Parts: sequence; structure tokens; C-alpha cells
Amino acid sequence: MLRFAELGLFFAPFALFAAWWLAGARASRRALAAGIILVLLLAALTVWISLGNRLPIGTTYMPAEWKHGVVVQGHGN
Repeated sequence: MLRFAELGLFFAPFALFAAWWLAGARASRRALAAGIILVLLLAALTVWISLGNRLPIGTTYMPAEWKHGVVVQGHGN
């Protein structure tokens, strides 16, 4: 999910520029405002997801490892 948000934030300026280039002077202020609000919401979503997935303070990350032929996922210790 986070990868899609990161890709969206990366491609948003290109998409907005392409829309501006194609629309030219015909673009309304309403469409411009909607685009800006969409980019801000995408940025807020990225921050919200990153804050929700972090480890508590004082824990160390234990990377994934093999134990008895099974992959144990990475976790906080």
C-alpha cells in the first residue's frame, strides 16, 4: 500500500503538469484546486501510514531469518 502512495506522490507533479499542458488556459480554478487537494491528501495519507507502522521507542528491529527451514518475519524486539 505504501509503495502506491510513494509512486503517486512521485508521479503527481508530472500528471498535474500534463493536465495543465493539455488544458492550457481552459483549466478552471476548480480543477486546479481539486488537483492540489488530491496531492495534499495523498501526502497526508503517506505520513499517516508511516506513523502507524513504526516500532515503539526503545525497541530494536530484528530482521527476517531462517529457523529450521522456515522464514521468521522481521519484528521488533
